[in-house]
Amino acid sequence: MEILVFGLANEDSILQRLRKRFPSVGFKKCDLTQELENEGRRLIVIDTLKGLDHVSLLDDIGNVSPARALDGSGTIMTLRILMRIGSIESVKVIGVPEVYPEDRAYEEILAIIENLSGAGS
Repeated sequence: MEILVFGLANEDSILQRLRKRFPSVGFKKCDLTQELENEGRRLIVIDTLKGLDHVSLLDDIGNVSPARALDGSGTIMTLRILMRIGSIESVKVIGVPEVYPEDRAYEEILAIIENLSGAGS
C-alpha cells in the first residue's frame, strides 16, 4: 500500500512515526505538479481539510467540496477531475483538520490506516 501525502501540520514528525509503525506502507510526499494518474488507479491520500473536527476517512471524493481544501491547494479538485476523466478509479482521502494536536492526529490517522490495511482486525 502507498499513501500520498499532500499537506499536514507537523508532517515530518507524523510521517516519521507512521513509517516506523507501518514499515511496509509507502508514504510519499506529493504536490500537484506530479502526474497523479501515474500513482495508480486507486489512491489513498492524506491532506489537510477545512471544516473537519477530527481526522476522517472520506471515500467518496465526489461529495467532498473543493472549498474544503486549504487556500492554494487544488488537491480535491485535481483528484475529482482525474476521476471524472477516468485516469483514476477511486480515491480515499484521510482528511486532517487544519489546526489539530499532533498526537491526536497521529493516533487517528494510525487507526484509519490500520483499518484500511486490515492490521486492526
